Amino acid sequence: LDWTARHAKEVLRNFYRTGFNSWQKGLNEKPRAYVIPSGQADPVRVAAMVDRLIDQRIEVGRLTAPLAVDEGLFPAGSFIVKLDQPYRNYAADLLEPQRFPPDADRLPYDDVSWALPVGFGVQAVRVDDERGARAAAEPVLRAEAPAGRVEGEGACFALRDAGQESLLAARFRLARFRLQVAEARFTAGGVEYPAGSWILPRQQGLREALREVAREFALDFTALPEVPSVGAHDAPAPRLGVWVPWADTDAMGWIRYTLDREQVPYTYLRDEDVRAGRLRDRVDVIVYGPFARLDLAGQTHGIHAASGPLAFKATPGFPSLGKPVASDDITGGPGYVGLEALRRFVDEGGVLLTLGAGSALPLEGGLVPGVRRAATRDVFTPGSELRVTFDRPDHPIAYGYGTESSVFRTNLPVYDRPRRWLAMAYCTSCLDGPLDSRPVVASWGGTGGMVVSGGMRGEADLRGRPAILDLPLGRGRVVAYNFSPIHRDMNRSDYRLLWNAILNWAWHPDGV
Repeated sequence: LDWTARHAKEVLRNFYRTGFNSWQKGLNEKPRAYVIPSGQADPVRVAAMVDRLIDQRIEVGRLTAPLAVDEGLFPAGSFIVKLDQPYRNYAADLLEPQRFPPDADRLPYDDVSWALPVGFGVQAVRVDDERGARAAAEPVLRAEAPAGRVEGEGACFALRDAGQESLLAARFRLARFRLQVAEARFTAGGVEYPAGSWILPRQQGLREALREVAREFALDFTALPEVPSVGAHDAPAPRLGVWVPWADTDAMGWIRYTLDREQVPYTYLRDEDVRAGRLRDRVDVIVYGPFARLDLAGQTHGIHAASGPLAFKATPGFPSLGKPVASDDITGGPGYVGLEALRRFVDEGGVLLTLGAGSALPLEGGLVPGVRRAATRDVFTPGSELRVTFDRPDHPIAYGYGTESSVFRTNLPVYDRPRRWLAMAYCTSCLDGPLDSRPVVASWGGTGGMVVSGGMRGEADLRGRPAILDLPLGRGRVVAYNFSPIHRDMNRSDYRLLWNAILNWAWHPDGV
């Protein structure tokens, strides 16, 4: 600060030169622009990404006429980022996938993919054609998604699942109404509805509520003359719990931030609440993880009890402590008592969703059998967007996705495919029964190379291993993610993989 104050004119001049040089680069080099086409499946997510660019002082326009370039024909109303602007280099960095060679001597350790279109699941087309720089466009100061529609009269309303991120928030806005989720594709009124589409029987006050939801989330509801003849399951809004261990609160802060922003209600669960048991009386679904610093022992025992008692509560000197929750002693973690309470919660019909490193708790802590950590140590994924393939594309977690997708994976343990449990306890090797493919919802890898953006090592060792597991236990189940579907509000295209598990919590893979 002192140096800047003494060299203010030089700093200002250098800033000007940087912007000038970037503008010149945009005039004379490729690419000329990026086009974000209109008509994409989730206009809310498109608007959110465009606003993220604008927040970074990147200039964004909207086409006032169709644009024909070598890369395609784009309709009027599409967003365009022309690169003859001071933040040209930043715009290109955010809109292009990152490519780190796997044989580099030093691969960066943290979040080597930050491409917004990949993370948001939004199409952004690079335009090298010079006509892109001359496209007729008006500046955009804020992107707004178009309001949705509620149309027709009939026996029910249907919502086509096109992968919209806002379905979880919409479900809680409509919590008092009965909702069914189609388990297969169906056609009505000449429109094809994929699996995962919503069917809402006619109910008092429903149309008015749908109008509000359609306006807020750009969702289109269409009345059908009769309820479709398709397999479907009820999807009641769950009592959602978010377990925030005292030993690592910041990772769970991103989960809370996202749910709070979407106004999704949840119960804040502490280690004390887990130890107290009777979780099924309070919540239907528990979200747990991810963590950057907690191994299995840390997740089980938390802050070492020898450090306690350690209070977290307001005092005259520190009145802001103890919010949103307080405790007389934050040491000890859930302990083995808490693990048994979790097992009982799932056995009684609850759903435990574990994210990233949090999946070590059920997979290695003994809550579910048959899954072991892989012996490989060659896999290194320092925050990259990687391809996954759905082994069970008809599974509710896959609703809104194709047979392949990509997700954001940080450096985490790798697990082998589950094996069926054998009742032979006299030797360890005898417990390795045949592979059980039923719990595997998605596996790492897909068509072509695994890296979509970023970089990794050990692709061959990761390919084919489970990315999402759905493991029945009693009347409930554990869904273990080998990545975090919510990472620093960057990987918005992954949110539905978590939302789907919450929305369809009452569905059971064995029909229980």
